[in-house]
Order: sequence, then C-alpha cells, then structure tokens
Amino acid sequence: QLSTHSLRGPVEVTCSICLQYFTDPVILDCGHNFCHHCVFKYWKDFVRDRSCPEYQAKQAKGGGEGTCYRHPEPPTSFCKTDQALVCSACVESSEHKAHDVVPMEQAAQETKVREAFVSRTGHADAWSGENNAVQGCKDCGENNWKLTEKLMQETLSKFDELRQFLSSEEHTMVGKLRDILKEIVTRRDNHMSKLFREVSSCEILIRELEKKCCQPVSELLQVRRKWQGFPQGQSGTQTFIHPFLRRHPHHTFRTL
Repeated sequence: QLSTHSLRGPVEVTCSICLQYFTDPVILDCGHNFCHHCVFKYWKDFVRDRSCPEYQAKQAKGGGEGTCYRHPEPPTSFCKTDQALVCSACVESSEHKAHDVVPMEQAAQETKVREAFVSRTGHADAWSGENNAVQGCKDCGENNWKLTEKLMQETLSKFDELRQFLSSEEHTMVGKLRDILKEIVTRRDNHMSKLFREVSSCEILIRELEKKCCQPVSELLQVRRKWQGFPQGQSGTQTFIHPFLRRHPHHTFRTL
C-alpha cells in the first residue's frame, strides 16, 4: 500500500525498475515506491547494499558527486573505512557506527596534508636523487683528476731519472774518450820521436856513404857491412787503434 508520505508530492504511477504501472506497490523507508515483485526480485541486492535502487540509478547517472552514496542528502562526513561521503543519517546508522567517520572539513584537510606530504616527499626524493647524481659526478671528476695528476707526476719522475741516467752516461763516456785522446796523443808523440830519431840516423849514414864513395874498395865494403846491420822493413806509418774503440765499432775515429 502507498503511504501518505508519498502523496505529498506528485503521485508516481510507474515503477522505476520495471517501468510499468505499479503492481502491488510498496514503499521503502526512503519514500520511493516499487512493485512488490520488483523489490522481491532485487531483494538480494537490496539486502547486500542496503541502498534504494532509485538512489543507485541517480548515483550511476550523476556520478554520486555532492550527495551521500546511500541517501539523497548532502554529505556531512567522510567514512575512512568505506572511503565514501556519508550524510548524518548514515553516521547514526548501525552500518557506520563502528567505522572511522570524521567531518568532511577534517577529511579534506587531512587529504591536503597527506597530498602535500606525498608531494614534498616526492620532491625531496627527486632532489636527493639529483643531489646524489651531482655528487657522484663530482666524485668521479675528482678521482679522474687525482689519477691524471698521479700519472703526470710519475711521468715527470721517470723522465727526470732518464735525464740523470743519460747525463751520467754522457759524463762517463766523454771522460773515457778524453782519456783515449790523451793516450793517442802520447803514443803519437812517442812514435813521431822514434821516427825522427830513425830519420836522423839514416841521414847520418847517408852522409857517411857519400864520403866513402871516394875511398878505396876495402873501405867501401866495411861501410856496406855497417849498412846491412841497419834494421829494414820498419815503417813509421803503422796504425794504432785503442782497445776501447775496437769494442765500439759504431763509432768512427780518424786513425793517426
């Protein structure tokens, strides 16, 4: 039977479920009318959702924004358990009695704070990641600089050692060559002195022979025997090469 509450407004003569004229109409607590068999047919959904089919249709059409998800009233609170906007009737119902329900303003403020925290945390994580990348790049650059500096110092040290070695070898080699030059000059002078003496002896003998040419034959023969005693086959042009120079055939020296 239709209640008197439904007669206060425009009278509805069709069921919003079957879209036909009411057949054995019934009225729900929310004030909407339906056919008895339509309500019985959808009774399982009604018991599970505890929601009027009319409200479900309105919420599906309008998205449920700005209204309670069960009643056509403006929401006043937010159920954290169900994550839904609820009206004052829902807050007082047994369904949400044990739920965590807070005023809409508080829920909105908590949402803003949470989103700001998440955003700040995200920015902080991004900044931290960028900072770590910059620090890693800086550390890599410093390591490369240190390695390059170390390699340069090692290279300079090696070249210093090489220069010292070459300088020492140069000093030693020049000293040996100077000693060899002195020895060569000494040998040359001694050899020249010996040659000069031999030449002088030959000149004296030649003068004696010239004098004897005018003497008798017997005296000439005596001069011949004296000439035969003079050493022959000796030459003043013998070549002397120092043993050190023989060990270094890649050097070319003018023989004296």
